[in-house]
Amino acid sequence: MPSTLGSGGRTHRRDRAAAAGATLLSEVETNPYGRSYRVEDLEGHRWMFMQPS
Repeated sequence: MPSTLGSGGRTHRRDRAAAAGATLLSEVETNPYGRSYRVEDLEGHRWMFMQPS
């Protein structure tokens, strides 16, 4: 399964969300549990997406 948080030329879901008007609240962060990022949608709902390590 392709990574949705991957690097190197892939279209990231966060990039597509930003293009659709979402506000990026954080860049992709790597921590002991995996990689994650946060966005706020057009209605003000905040979302966190994570890819376990």
